[in-house]
Amino acid sequence: MLNPYLAHGWASSAERLAIAAAVTLGFAVLARTLRGVNRSGALAGGLACFLLFAGGGPAAFATLAALFLMTWVATRMGYRRKLALGLAERREGRNAWQILANLAVAALGSVVFGATGNRVWMIAALGALSEAATDTVASEVGQYRRPDARLITTWERVFQWPPDSPECSSTAFSAPRCNAAAGLITKR
Repeated sequence: MLNPYLAHGWASSAERLAIAAAVTLGFAVLARTLRGVNRSGALAGGLACFLLFAGGGPAAFATLAALFLMTWVATRMGYRRKLALGLAERREGRNAWQILANLAVAALGSVVFGATGNRVWMIAALGALSEAATDTVASEVGQYRRPDARLITTWERVFQWPPDSPECSSTAFSAPRCNAAAGLITKR
């Protein structure tokens, strides 16, 4: 055993840590090459990937890879329409803050699982990855499929912040996140 912090994690030996590091490096380079992430996004994603792999093993990595594939494809779907609407993701990919917003909870759950062996933490990590996938795919597809947001329960239109409004143009919020948040709490 490498140390007590990884006693129950997949990477509890030096060999497995090396495997997790090599896979993480390769995945981060691939994500950057595909322009799914920018430089800071690759670093943040690499850290999250390593923590997920070290704690949860190949299954956690496979889940992360599926998340990346789904969100990468969804981001590119309808790109011309999103560009015309001013909603398109930057060409260089997602940044560190966007990556951490989607992966930090999952990475933390995987680390706690590795330290304690309590499977509830791995379930929480997988739940966080599932939420990140559904949120991102729904936002990306919704941007090019419909010009307005609607509640799924009543089909009523909901308010959307204009992408160039001060509420959405700060570095803390991207327009899709801002519109999704506004859609949850405000009806027109």
